[in-house]
Amino acid sequence: MFKKNCMINVLRIFLLVCVLFVISVFTCFSQEYILLIKSEQEGGNSLPARVSVDPPGVSYECPFAVTLTFGAWSEVTLEAKNANMYLMCGAGEGVIQYRFLRWEGDWPGDPQIPIGTIIMDSDRTITAVYEYIPRICPTYPPTPVPTVSPLMGDVNSDGMINIIDALLVAQVYVGIYIDNFNSETADANCNSVVDITDALLIAQYYVEIIDSFCL
Repeated sequence: MFKKNCMINVLRIFLLVCVLFVISVFTCFSQEYILLIKSEQEGGNSLPARVSVDPPGVSYECPFAVTLTFGAWSEVTLEAKNANMYLMCGAGEGVIQYRFLRWEGDWPGDPQIPIGTIIMDSDRTITAVYEYIPRICPTYPPTPVPTVSPLMGDVNSDGMINIIDALLVAQVYVGIYIDNFNSETADANCNSVVDITDALLIAQYYVEIIDSFCL
């Protein structure tokens, strides 16, 4: 009788231990933990980079702060992705870069590796830190404006040498004032004097008696 009671008690204890074990395992795996993911940047004004979270397989555009809930011992993969933004800058296209620097907070591995898997065995707060690299516009020397030498004989600066230029020189020679008269191109014989000889030379050039000035 005594042995029978002992066996019953041992069986009861064993069943109780099994029940407690099942309850503890169920409680452990039914526990939920909170994962708070944030992003920050060092410098700059905006941050179009992204951090992907799997599960649930979603990418969040920085800057952001998101709270997710996972069951205990869940594996969650985080990946921080760089971003380039192309802008016109001066004479060419420039690049503004957002480069991942490190993880901060409850990151389990190397903080400078942009991808990793965490095991949700407690509440965690993880921050992705990015660096803002601005585009520095190159400086270019100003484009020189070509200078066009005035055309000898073209005293009214209309781009042509004709009989009108000869008449204008003759008018100036007799004392008639002419607007926008170019005295430099009127000196057809290059003797530093504008007179009737210059008018005759321009007329001769127009009718192709001569083919150049300052001879």
